[in-house]
Amino acid sequence: MANQPKKNASGNRAQEKAATAARRDARREKAAVQAARLKAEAAARKRKDRLIVGGVVAVVLALIIGGVWFQISRNSGPVETPANASSEYGFSVGEDDAPTEVEIIADYLCPACASFEGATDEQLAAAVEAGKAKVTYFPVVILDDYGDYSARAANAVGVVLDTAGPEVALEFNRNLFAEQPAEAGNKPDDDWLIDLAVESGAKEADIREGIEDSQFERWIKEGTQEAQRRGMKGTPTIFIDGKMVDPAAAATQIAAL
Repeated sequence: MANQPKKNASGNRAQEKAATAARRDARREKAAVQAARLKAEAAARKRKDRLIVGGVVAVVLALIIGGVWFQISRNSGPVETPANASSEYGFSVGEDDAPTEVEIIADYLCPACASFEGATDEQLAAAVEAGKAKVTYFPVVILDDYGDYSARAANAVGVVLDTAGPEVALEFNRNLFAEQPAEAGNKPDDDWLIDLAVESGAKEADIREGIEDSQFERWIKEGTQEAQRRGMKGTPTIFIDGKMVDPAAAATQIAAL
């Protein structure tokens, strides 16, 4: 009977060890279950992130492809030419059978073009009125290093020509040179061009969309390329009866018409 407490103590310790081991195994199992769950959640998040990134990439690619396709579509096919254009890339005033033909290639930001226009416009108008000359104007862009004003102004002339005819386009041409901004610094916006076109005789409802959307951008661009093929090195470039003439000499010839 004296040894019975020792047996009970040994049994208790064995039970405690077993219980401790069971709790340890339970914790390990719980930890393993949690780890497995976390791993599964992480994998699910990773798959979701890949799907999101893939979707974003797909959208971006679609936008890029769509933009490229739009540009290709816009720059392919026949060039839209303004109604009332009297040549492939210009517009004319005067009779076709006039004895003298004057062609003026100009950039609306070019100070020398404005000077030539100011020096010869009245004389050309008188020669046209008298039936002595036919004058053709070719808007081009060579001063795009100073921003997009040259292109926007030239396009605006195309829109006015398309909707209001050559006489209004000529008046707009005059006013653009009279109100010509400096090459450097800020340039007038599309609303300014629209207001000036309306002052020249165009209707805002007819021209706003074409000016804001650069309707005749390709016409101007290809007209500039054609002028370069004809020998244009700068502006103004003047042809009288098909022969390129120095602007000063051209002004003298025009004064004699």
